Amino acid sequence: MTEKQLHKLRRQDLLQLLLAQGKEAAQLQARLDEAAEELESLQDTRTRFIERMDDKDAQIEKLKPRLDEKDAQIEKLTARLNEKDAQIEKLIGRLNEKDARIGELTVEIEQYRSGEILGFEGDPSIDEVGQKLNAVLKAAQKAVAQYLDSTRTQGQQGQEERI
Repeated sequence: MTEKQLHKLRRQDLLQLLLAQGKEAAQLQARLDEAAEELESLQDTRTRFIERMDDKDAQIEKLKPRLDEKDAQIEKLTARLNEKDAQIEKLIGRLNEKDARIGELTVEIEQYRSGEILGFEGDPSIDEVGQKLNAVLKAAQKAVAQYLDSTRTQGQQGQEERI
């Protein structure tokens, strides 16, 4: 929309435009909240997985004295344990990346909530507000899309690893 077209709009039209952008921002915030909930669910899954792995490790420790007589079986269990440790390390690395991303998103959310992200100084015009809000919404939409793609990809990889 050009500046001439913007000046031709009535106050009511400008307010409707701002209201529409506000609704879109609320929708994007809802999507971001959903993504945060999904990430929290993944963290819960991680915790349960680590507990299960600890239980498995405890079971392996109980079996070791009996398996001393069977070197071939000990080697097989050790190999499996090493694979699981590698998988755990891989999962921990991925979860650390997710934790870092959560931190970034939390900071970004706080910036949106506080208005810092818009960087207004003084009394901004409706045009400035509209432009900055547009830029913010595009950036948020892109971030959410990237996050969802990343989550889907990692979820698919996790499913493939389980198979």
